[in-house]
Amino acid sequence: MKPRTKTALGIDIGSRRVSAALVERTPRGFRVVAVANCDLSTNDSQPPSVRARRISRTLRRLGRRARAHAAGVAVAVSSNSTMMRLLDLPRQMPTNVGEFVATELNQYVALSGRRRRTDFCGIGTGSAAQKRLLAVAADAEEMEEIFRMCSAAGITVDSVEPAVLAYARAFLAGEKDARHNGGALIAMLSDSSLVMCLFCRGILDFVRIRDLPAGMSSPELIRAWLAEELNVVLQYHRSGAPNIGADAQIRLVIHDAAYDGSDVTPSCVPDTKLSAVADSCEGAGFFCEVAEGISSSPSAVAVGAALKLLEVEEDELQIDLTPHEVIRARSSSRRLLIVANAAALMFLAVFLIVQFLARTTEAMNRRVGQARLNEQLYTMPAMAAQDLYFDEEIARIRRQLAGMDAVRAKREADWPMTLDAIAQSAPPGVCLTTLVCDDNRRVSLKGGAVSYDRVRLFVQNLDGRDCFESVRPLRMERRQIDADVIQYVIECMLKTVKEESFRDDRSQP
Repeated sequence: MKPRTKTALGIDIGSRRVSAALVERTPRGFRVVAVANCDLSTNDSQPPSVRARRISRTLRRLGRRARAHAAGVAVAVSSNSTMMRLLDLPRQMPTNVGEFVATELNQYVALSGRRRRTDFCGIGTGSAAQKRLLAVAADAEEMEEIFRMCSAAGITVDSVEPAVLAYARAFLAGEKDARHNGGALIAMLSDSSLVMCLFCRGILDFVRIRDLPAGMSSPELIRAWLAEELNVVLQYHRSGAPNIGADAQIRLVIHDAAYDGSDVTPSCVPDTKLSAVADSCEGAGFFCEVAEGISSSPSAVAVGAALKLLEVEEDELQIDLTPHEVIRARSSSRRLLIVANAAALMFLAVFLIVQFLARTTEAMNRRVGQARLNEQLYTMPAMAAQDLYFDEEIARIRRQLAGMDAVRAKREADWPMTLDAIAQSAPPGVCLTTLVCDDNRRVSLKGGAVSYDRVRLFVQNLDGRDCFESVRPLRMERRQIDADVIQYVIECMLKTVKEESFRDDRSQP
């Protein structure tokens, strides 16, 4: 069973600021043990490569300051290309929910013409109402760029999600009344968009993303526009749940923007009140406990991202935008590790069984010798009985050794050295997805590469290893004309390793 994570690092990556919060689970709840914040340059003329290197250096510094060596890492991102939709499942459940979600998202043109990374999760699964799905889509290239920046900083990311979902998780974890009573509207305002998530008794009921209209140059215009957008969502909430409409609370979150909260706060939201205007990078003490000695304020978005890995109760917002290429690479590494461990365990089992049989035979010989000295077995009947006993023991040991032939026959190749040679021969840009060996002689390697030259270099590296008699590529092709990955198949002939067979004839006592 996988042990529950006790410490997690949440990272909030924006265009103006990068924040990190190290959160641990305690018997009394959650506690922030380390915080790191860093402002970024807002120079639009800065090349993307220079900005990526700056963010990588910032993440490396934040990782050291937050003591993230043994913690899981979750990243929350703000992106203008993110698309969020609530989908009602039909009464007849579709056979493939993933295809259903992809078909529904294809109807929107927000990400048309770009590679998308999509994910979905169930909403309201514990209620008797019709089940719904939260579907999220983002630009795949932006997600891959985030993973490259974190990898350059020496940080292995376990999950990526939108910033508004991370903030909502932290808010619901800290505000228990909002989860069980009334409704809560979280509105996250950035320089270019407004994301609104309406929760009814802790269940996500409405999602809306609005781009900031052109010409919003003054706080007065922004206040009027915010009041109009918030009133639209509140009107929807009251029409669906009129008995709890007055209990709805609003939290306006200014995230990754240069606005002042007091300047853009809407002054007219009828029949309700604006509970707070909060910057996502201000203190998150109302969400969880903050350890003493921390000078800077933790980011509520970073805290919410860390809570995702700490398995908060009743958390349905399980969205992961990790690119498929990263998932496949991790799966291949795990499979190779499993194969290597299985081979090592098999060899260890054979060695232990052989040692056990040798010790059993030696102990039997000692018992026979001791019995002959103690009982003075010099008469002919005693010798006949002793000879019959030896014959029975020899027959029993031969039967045991015969059962070992099938196991011993399998070790015809040095698999630890073979797997290590394959791993060391793979150059950068080559991914191994399948390793097949049916006859302990011929090994078939399948996978993908970024170019034909990478595959040829892989074949040359394998051919130079002592564990292979021959190496030859069987197939190198692109499945599609515009595909970025070269599919290859390589056949390797192994050099066999002969073992010394057991000797059935042992020295007679």
